[in-house]
Amino acid sequence: MIHPKIAHGSEQEEREMEIFDLNNIMIHPFEERDKNVLSQAGGFKVRLIPVEAGGGIPPCKMEMTVLFCVLQGRGMITVNDESTEVKPHSLIITPPATISMKSEEGMRLLGIQILGKDLDQE
Repeated sequence: MIHPKIAHGSEQEEREMEIFDLNNIMIHPFEERDKNVLSQAGGFKVRLIPVEAGGGIPPCKMEMTVLFCVLQGRGMITVNDESTEVKPHSLIITPPATISMKSEEGMRLLGIQILGKDLDQE
């Protein structure tokens, strides 16, 4: 087994490598989104995000950088007041912002929240 050392400030945490088949993991509805968290460590949180066909996710103020990768489906993502169409393999990187989503056909996304200070400031 692989045991990479992950540094968090002056301490180090030993973690095992995690592998997920993103196409075959059951996704819970938005109302149960905490069950969709795949991994969480000191500086990040990874979760699967479902957008039901004909539905959406209401505006949510995110106070950190977020990356979204569309795994399946098509839809619209609105960041602050700017909307853009997304499709499979689209990668969206947002600074802290108000984010919402909608989809006529449904979407499955991978979301990665990056906590902490900007890496540009190091």
